[in-house]
Amino acid sequence: MHVHKLKQVEEIKDFRPKKVPHMLKVVQEERLSKMHKEYTLKSKMRDDYNFSGPRCPEDLEFSASLRALVDYLGEDMGYRILESMNWRLDKSFIYLMGVTGEAFSAPMTPEPAKSYERAMKAIGYDYKLYFSQREDSYVHGEHFESGLRDDIEFYEGKGKIRDLIVTHISEKESPVIVMGLLDAPQGCVVVGYKDYGETLMGWNFPSTYSTNNTPTYIEVSHWYEKSYGVLLVMDKEEKLNYKEGYSLAFYDAIDYLKNEEGLKEWKKVLADQTMDMDDKMTEELFFKAVNPITWDYAERRWYAARFAEQAIEYLEEYKDILEKIMKCCDQQHNYMYEMASLIEHSPGHHMNKELLADENIRKKMIRVIDQCRELDQDVVELLKKMK
Repeated sequence: MHVHKLKQVEEIKDFRPKKVPHMLKVVQEERLSKMHKEYTLKSKMRDDYNFSGPRCPEDLEFSASLRALVDYLGEDMGYRILESMNWRLDKSFIYLMGVTGEAFSAPMTPEPAKSYERAMKAIGYDYKLYFSQREDSYVHGEHFESGLRDDIEFYEGKGKIRDLIVTHISEKESPVIVMGLLDAPQGCVVVGYKDYGETLMGWNFPSTYSTNNTPTYIEVSHWYEKSYGVLLVMDKEEKLNYKEGYSLAFYDAIDYLKNEEGLKEWKKVLADQTMDMDDKMTEELFFKAVNPITWDYAERRWYAARFAEQAIEYLEEYKDILEKIMKCCDQQHNYMYEMASLIEHSPGHHMNKELLADENIRKKMIRVIDQCRELDQDVVELLKKMK
């Protein structure tokens, strides 16, 4: 009796491995048969990208991806000409830099969950967020705790998230933002796919300091290994009116500007007198502290000034305060250029290693960071007067 039961178990154990692969193949083939092998959405993007003057650089990753989405959906705010540079200054990008908090936060700071919430409300679309649970993912958890929606999901494995992207594009007829699709952690607006989603196609704004900042059409294979998150654009809904959008952005800006951790870390690195300033060490110091605090910070605060300037149309009662905020943020932008000049550094070029190795030069750089921090505090006090 016991032997017979044992034999039955062995037969079952032998039976399952032979049948499961076949069953999985059938399920997979059935799934693929219901999907388009390739699909591309029709774009609503404007056809005037070949503007006679160059675009103003739009090289802050998070807002750049959302800005591409806004263009694709045909929801842009238009642009004005920055006459001093003959640049086309896009109003949507400026607005998104403010409502996401990117204009007021510190460089290299991951976007908190409320940035996505604010951005999608500002452009008038519901959304769903998915983040990868891979250990090497850009997402580290803590900065997403504040403001997380209940319906956020974390995914493991390529299959589910690929099917979500493919189904959303082909059936929902809606674009998808895939974060980390390229080397930098910006999002790309995915509008199509090939080979059942093995290759994704979409629009991206380069994250480089370039006046030739036009949208780039890309096709990316092996995207799962590079990406860390997906934002599905859901149904259109009533968006925030601009007065409310600007007001909420300034309210959030107070918390962003109070965060001193980034500036403190750069000061700490520059003040370290134990470093042996050989060529390798100056290179590491440059990429760890100097480059992000100069150009990244300069860009953020320059757009913060433009955001305050643009807000005057909707918040006329705070015109005097907004003009003072503009002045503070523009000064921070200028301070960063002064800091870069101390080591003969300019966008796209290397610095003078001997100057960076000079302790006295680094002390001057620290003083510039302190001046920027003082201006951040001044802006906080001005914003409190608007509450």
